[in-house]
Formats: sequence, structure tokens, C-alpha cells
Amino acid sequence: MSGGPCPILSWRHIDVAEGGSILLHSISISVTRKRIWMHLKCLACEALARPVYLAAAHTPHIVDVELLQLGWHQDPDDLRARLQAKITAASSGLETAYDAIVLAYGLCGRSTEGLRAEKIPIVLPRAHDCITLLLGSRARYQGEFTDHPGTYWYARDYVERNRGGSVLSLGAETFEISRALYESLSLIH
Repeated sequence: MSGGPCPILSWRHIDVAEGGSILLHSISISVTRKRIWMHLKCLACEALARPVYLAAAHTPHIVDVELLQLGWHQDPDDLRARLQAKITAASSGLETAYDAIVLAYGLCGRSTEGLRAEKIPIVLPRAHDCITLLLGSRARYQGEFTDHPGTYWYARDYVERNRGGSVLSLGAETFEISRALYESLSLIH
């Protein structure tokens, strides 16, 4: 967290913070205090839009959320290059000075492997994929995977934002793929 000064305006009283300065002008007072919040850049997959916006709304920090197109994880090298370009731009400080970059991604086919920011930290959850994030932990993911192998997960953001075909769930891109799987498991006759 950056500890630099942050201007605060007060119209009715003077409030001097540690090392702060007071400037009196006809109707305004300018007081400088240490900043107690962070300015974060969040790069997130569209499949996690709702939970990311919910988390951003409930944090005391300022979070600039940028959603990246769903499905880019299917080409991990391409997703890695896109994420790295966004990280490089955000960490340059040219447009906005961020305290950290938060990635709402799992490993996603190793697409997050090797990502770097030169000047600020990157926060990345330890998760295999977005299902781990939606379930809340690696332990719960592993338990569900072990107890119910072959499960397709429905995620509202994923279904709503998919741009191709009739996606039924995470893991099944088309109805034909889902039907073939269920038929092979003798679940549909």
C-alpha cells in the first residue's frame, strides 16, 4: 500500500493529520493525510464478472475492474500474451498509479505462468481454474472432482457471455458434445 499523501477537502473545520499542512483560502481548507486504501487493477475473465464486481463493491479499496473475453483460456499462450500486455500497461503508471494488480484467473491451462509486473505486485489466487474460485477453495474443488468426476459446472456469467454456440456449462461447448458424453456414460438412451 502506498503511503503517499492524499488531499481531503473540508468545508467546516480544520483537521490536521500527522505531517499534514493546512491551506486556508476563502471557502476551502486543504488537509493532507496518509492514504489508508489501495488502488487496485483487477484483470478478470468474464466468467467471473459477478463475483469480481461483488468483491470490488465490498472492499474499502478502489478497484478498477477490466473484464477480458471469455474463452481465451483455450489458447493459453495467447491469453498469457494478452494478460502480460495488460499487466505491463497497468504497472507502467502512465495512466493510473496502482498499488497492485489482482488477477481473477486460475492457472487456466498455464496461461498465468510467468506473468510479471516490474514495479508493483501481482496477486493471483492459487487455483486450477475458475471453478476452483467459484467453489471457494482447492479442497472443495478436489472433493467435488473426486466425488463427482465428469461434472459440468454451470456458471451464469459464462453462459450469458458466451459468444459461440449453445454453451450448456463450463466444460461443454455445444449440445452435441454434451449429448455424446452423456450417451457414452449411458445416461441418455
